[in-house]
Amino acid sequence: MAKRFVWLKWRLLINGIRHDRQRRIGLPILMGFLGYGAYWVGETYLRASRSLGVEALGEFAMWGALVAWLAWSTLPVMLFPVDESLDPSKFALLPVGKRTLIGGLIGAGVVTPPILIPLALLGVNLSLFITPAGTPIAIVGSLLMLAHLVIGTQAFSADR
Repeated sequence: MAKRFVWLKWRLLINGIRHDRQRRIGLPILMGFLGYGAYWVGETYLRASRSLGVEALGEFAMWGALVAWLAWSTLPVMLFPVDESLDPSKFALLPVGKRTLIGGLIGAGVVTPPILIPLALLGVNLSLFITPAGTPIAIVGSLLMLAHLVIGTQAFSADR
């Protein structure tokens, strides 16, 4: 059932592009800007973090995660949504368990064009904290941060 939510989000995105001329033209331009923005943010973050010591690097990563979460959660609400979102309140009456519903909505939250920016930041974080002992922790931490970003966006932008 969780795969069905991801499929639904994908179909909403594709049908929105197919039936709206403005999106057909604007989405490739937006993806170009998002790709450049992801590169710029990742490069700036990498350059700033390489100039820090080991103790300051952990602190810098935590502040970077906080800023990324705040921007990722609030900007789509304050500026404009890029694509359709699946409103959790519309699925509350379905005969689906809470875990399945939450898993499906998290998976569907990843199917969005602006996901490039957090993926770039998490990729840079992985490259900074990869050591023989820290690789599993860095991978798990990056996946948890991605889940946190997606869940935060769903919680902040859902209709009440």
